[in-house]
Amino acid sequence: MSKLPTRLSRNISGFNADIRQTSTYIQQPTSVLIAIINGIRLGWTPEEIAQWLAFLAAWIPLYLLYSNKKGTRTTAITEELKKIISKAVAYDKAHHLYDRIADNPNATALDFETFHIKRSTFLAASPKKAEAPGLKKVVISMKKVGHLFHHLSVTSPDKKGKGKEEGVKDIMMYRAIRERGAEAPALKTFEYFDDVKYGSVLSKLSEDDVGNEAGYYARIKNTHNELGIPSEVVWFMIM
Repeated sequence: MSKLPTRLSRNISGFNADIRQTSTYIQQPTSVLIAIINGIRLGWTPEEIAQWLAFLAAWIPLYLLYSNKKGTRTTAITEELKKIISKAVAYDKAHHLYDRIADNPNATALDFETFHIKRSTFLAASPKKAEAPGLKKVVISMKKVGHLFHHLSVTSPDKKGKGKEEGVKDIMMYRAIRERGAEAPALKTFEYFDDVKYGSVLSKLSEDDVGNEAGYYARIKNTHNELGIPSEVVWFMIM
């Protein structure tokens, strides 16, 4: 079986192919019967889609200059292209765009092929790996509640203190809002909103949601970029 290329290429020619292909793909409708674009189906927010397309818009004119080796290619142009690559890679890392596709229950084989994703969730992880994230969970509790915010504590029951367990790279937090006492929504409707830092995470909420409840769960990502099983969902009143 051939090895998939890096999810988002770090070299200029590879990134050029990736950013063009993925930008086109996230704007395409899911099907002729469903009026929703692939980016939304895969869980990206409109803001994230807009930022991805902004990377492409900045890239295209510079790459045209870069492509003319004997005329307009300069060191300055090359450096500007490398800066865009660095920004896109950092944005993906901060927002877990590709990780969320790998974890999305609506994702298809074509999605994985387009984004060069090996679907390495806990279901696909080899049980022989001692580092398999499916064996690890975190516990979420309330640290401080205030007007339009929840400050959550996220800890591992198998480790003392605020640090992550060995082999854990990130702890990704997901959130959903429901009316007080309403039935809990499906996990796939929860949206990623931030990573845990130093054992806690701040959830900023909207004035429109006062009186409702915010639900939270977390998933760990290990050093092999494999995603673990969801933690227990906890719900807190929005004040």
